[in-house]
Amino acid sequence: PHLAGEFEDLAAMRDRIKPPPADAPKEHRPERLGDFRIIGEIGRGGMGMIYEAVQEPFQRRVAVKTVRGDLQRVSSTTRARFLREQTVLAKLHHTHIVPIHAAGHAGSLHYFAMQYIEGAALSQVVTSVRLFGSSSPTGETPSMGELAESAERKREQRMATTTQTDDR
Repeated sequence: PHLAGEFEDLAAMRDRIKPPPADAPKEHRPERLGDFRIIGEIGRGGMGMIYEAVQEPFQRRVAVKTVRGDLQRVSSTTRARFLREQTVLAKLHHTHIVPIHAAGHAGSLHYFAMQYIEGAALSQVVTSVRLFGSSSPTGETPSMGELAESAERKREQRMATTTQTDDR
């Protein structure tokens, strides 16, 4: 709760973050994967694509991860790595780990569905911090601890400013 203001500030900065370059290759977006109706792309990484989708039998909003379209025909190593990630995530149970609801494949395209969580990706938060000043003297990407310390310092500064203003 005491960091709510900082997170609201970061959420407001989300619109200022640059989208992927215009020359980024467009992936073919599937319309359906099993019970999942694909709504749109959420993000992409080195190996995967993540889509927002609706699990139709339950009308449940989910995130569906697939192997990126341009990697589908790569080696069996890529497929094995994706399936290993899916298996490991399915075995984990922790408050801070998004659970897997389902997994499957449509033709050669493997996927798994997870709980959809609204908000900015960690990479967006880090980019925001870089845009508005790093807590690291070297300007390197801050750690989560540094982000928390920076947010705490900013909160304390705001409280001190508010207190000084109230005293006048």
